[in-house]
Amino acid sequence: MLAKGDAEGIIFVGAVAPGPGCQEPELSPSSPSRRVVATASLSFCDTSRENFKSLSPPDDAPYLCNIAVDPSFRRKGLARRMLSHVEDYCREHGWNSIYLHVRLGDEAARALYDTSGYQELAADSWLIKLQNRTPNALLCKQL
Repeated sequence: MLAKGDAEGIIFVGAVAPGPGCQEPELSPSSPSRRVVATASLSFCDTSRENFKSLSPPDDAPYLCNIAVDPSFRRKGLARRMLSHVEDYCREHGWNSIYLHVRLGDEAARALYDTSGYQELAADSWLIKLQNRTPNALLCKQL
């Protein structure tokens, strides 16, 4: 296991394997391998994340850069499970909070974070759109 400060970041991978009763044609029991269906990337320092022009998270705090779920596996709780694993990892390694950005208007992502205990710290003004940037909110959860 990595100790706090040993890595700049980590990527979590969610995969499924073929088996009896598998509903996905590309994952039939005769299929020999696993399929990656979800990922989550977590940064521990400012050098492993985007340089934010506004709403910057603390440089030395865990920052959830992204959660991605294959479209054919969405609405099955995978994003919530990935988020839970990320939070567990942070707790186990001595962190007491985690930060992330969510795009304003992304209702599905916002609902996930709101129901998982994340609190909005600040949000971009709609004027950000004039700079051809997507407005975001910075969220934080105390672990």
